[in-house]
Amino acid sequence: MTREHHKDTAMNFRLERLRRAWQKGHTPGAIAVAEKYASGGLVEAQYLLGQMLAATGRPDDAEKAKHWYGEAADQGHAAASRALWHLTLLTDGGADAWERSLVFLRRAADLGDDKACHLFVYFYGNVPNCQEPRLAEYLHQDAARGDALAQLRLAYAYDEGYFGLQRNAERAFGLYMLSAQQGDADAQFGLGICYACGKGVKQDDEQAVHWYREAARRGSASAQCNLGYSYEIGRRPLEKSMQEANRWYRRSAMRDHSLAQYNLGLSYLYGKAIPQSDALANRWFARAAQQDYPAAQCQLGFSYEQGRGVDVSHSKAAELYAAAANAGHSQGQHNYAHMLQNGFGVEKNLPAAFRWYQAASEQGLAVAQDNLAAMYMDGSGVEKDLTEAVKWRRKAAEQGLANAQRNLAWMCLNGVGVDKDPTEAFRLCQAAAEQGLAHAQNCLAWMYENGVGVEKSLTEALRWYQAAAEQGLAVAQDNLAAMYMNGSTVEKDLTEAAKWRRKAAEQGLANAQCDLAWMYVNGVGVEKSPTEALRWYRAAAEQGLASAQYNLAWMYLNGVGVDNDLTMALRWCHAAAEQNFASAQSCLAWMYENGVGVNKSLDEAIAFYRLAAAQGDELGIQSVARLVACRADPRPNLAHTMRERTDFGDHLSEYRDVEV
Repeated sequence: MTREHHKDTAMNFRLERLRRAWQKGHTPGAIAVAEKYASGGLVEAQYLLGQMLAATGRPDDAEKAKHWYGEAADQGHAAASRALWHLTLLTDGGADAWERSLVFLRRAADLGDDKACHLFVYFYGNVPNCQEPRLAEYLHQDAARGDALAQLRLAYAYDEGYFGLQRNAERAFGLYMLSAQQGDADAQFGLGICYACGKGVKQDDEQAVHWYREAARRGSASAQCNLGYSYEIGRRPLEKSMQEANRWYRRSAMRDHSLAQYNLGLSYLYGKAIPQSDALANRWFARAAQQDYPAAQCQLGFSYEQGRGVDVSHSKAAELYAAAANAGHSQGQHNYAHMLQNGFGVEKNLPAAFRWYQAASEQGLAVAQDNLAAMYMDGSGVEKDLTEAVKWRRKAAEQGLANAQRNLAWMCLNGVGVDKDPTEAFRLCQAAAEQGLAHAQNCLAWMYENGVGVEKSLTEALRWYQAAAEQGLAVAQDNLAAMYMNGSTVEKDLTEAAKWRRKAAEQGLANAQCDLAWMYVNGVGVEKSPTEALRWYRAAAEQGLASAQYNLAWMYLNGVGVDNDLTMALRWCHAAAEQNFASAQSCLAWMYENGVGVNKSLDEAIAFYRLAAAQGDELGIQSVARLVACRADPRPNLAHTMRERTDFGDHLSEYRDVEV
């Protein structure tokens, strides 16, 4: 053994002992020794020191770790370069962090680091338009090492001509085979496609079925779907069987394969060897539509538009037609316009939305005419024109579209584009309500309740609120609860009020959640429960309802239904105050004045009292005067007397009841 080799062996032994000491928890000492070796230019010590520092989790150590990784990487240490990529990605901020870190991963791959090459294959091997210049080379290297994933992705690349490679069906077939023989289900599916279509190999249905079955057994959803289709068409050697086809479609659909979900939806829709069910058809169309499968989007869109197995819901249908619209689907034109108008799944673009609505309207689609009218009315994507709005809305209403009738009723009620005509508004609203449109039923109930366009009838108001509420319209449920609370028409029934209020609250209606919480606080219609009150106040507060935020703050401040928590009280009081909620502003001012949950600050207290006073809040008005007087005459006895006269605890309790 030469002296130099003996020296290297000894140093490697020292570094290994150092690594073990570090792993046993002797970190400070190990770092100190490693730093000594690393400063001498020893590349393995630099890499080890980087690992030690990175593992501490401290930001300053992370920067030091990056330095030593960089030193080792500059000496050609591939693993250090890969580690530098990972650490940079974890610790560097900014939108370009990935691109900056990628420089180090690329260097590691270029130095022959197998893991770096594999990471490139993993990250980019299935990105067809990837511009990584050496990706094809990395794929070949990883595939040559026998990696099944790399073989599969290289097969894709040759199959489709990705990453600068020329299409080569024969090479793709060979790579699929290599990966498939290692048990890769996706590669086995690819082989099935090759045999079914004769790509790179002679067409052979039996081999196609064989590989589809192999892949299907290993859980390939695509293969399960194609095996199902093979049964549906009777691909040799299989006998035609819709029962078997549905069985495989279902297995694939359960794995979220969109085509299988669509095919299973068709089986339910048309009763193909399975009991016909619109509801189940829509269920599978919906799952496929969520994956942007165009045919399923159109089918489910039609279901929601026509009420085929589901309640009418244009908002849901609108989400389904985006892709279909660009393919020229007539109903998709309207629904894609709606998406563009509202930014559902696509970037908001009002002029484009107007063009799609117009195209669908000119084909006579009533729902498109109604939405086109809305754009004219709002001046969204087109110059505001109320005359055009009325024209198109009337066209849709005359076709019997309930939503258009309700909207035209609103225009007549408010004199928008037409003379005010409450009677006509009532007629249109009634027509829509009688078609079962929940929002129209709620509107009609309001008109009966207030005697607008019709003789006042609380009995009819109750009936229509009930109809809308039973369809699940949260605002109608809340209105119905109010009628039971007041007992103005129906016999007062606080239990019923609580029932309907809870239904609305459970749908996320913030006002109903806040009102239900109040009922639990006071034991109105329900057993008194501060815990339930807290839950519902929190639900409403998290939706941004200022009154709920204030009441939630009160509960935390006073320890009602929860342990006293001044931090949470301050947080929610701030949230409500920022929405200009006067009671919360006074509460916050009181907290600053008395140093409750915050450092005492008269400046902050006065500022918030003034905000509350500007809204007529009595405590705010009194407190501004009091604190200004205190500043002018800061005698302790004067300040003490004024604070006693405006004890905030009593005011807050009173305000809670008033605001809710």
